[in-house]
Amino acid sequence: MDATEMQRKYIAHFISREETLSERDAREYLAYLSENMDAAFRERRIAQLERYIRNLQREKETEKAREEEWMTKAREICATKERWEALGAAWEERHDCGVGVTTWKFRGETIMRRWTGASLDEELALVRDGDDKLTKLIEQEAA
Repeated sequence: MDATEMQRKYIAHFISREETLSERDAREYLAYLSENMDAAFRERRIAQLERYIRNLQREKETEKAREEEWMTKAREICATKERWEALGAAWEERHDCGVGVTTWKFRGETIMRRWTGASLDEELALVRDGDDKLTKLIEQEAA
């Protein structure tokens, strides 16, 4: 990409806010500005591009951390339900009027009920509560 096109993209992103500058283009323009001492508004644009690239990196890191947290929660839910099945719990699904409900039961007792559309955090809370109920049922049987 030539200098004129890089400058046009920079202006469209930072000044007129008509386009979003990709990280690749930002890095390319930053490299160009770093090498060309006579470029217009060089120092100000270098600072702005460096800040923009750092922000993009932070966003990527935040998204990665969020995804890792999401996967940890999902694995806990799956592992708990697998353990329930190994203990003899079973689940059933019903769909009425476009809404689904999944019910987990252990020896006839409902230990968890989840409605369609529950968020991961909501489901995790339900699974943890259900696990507590299951533990109490097992303890009562053992007594």
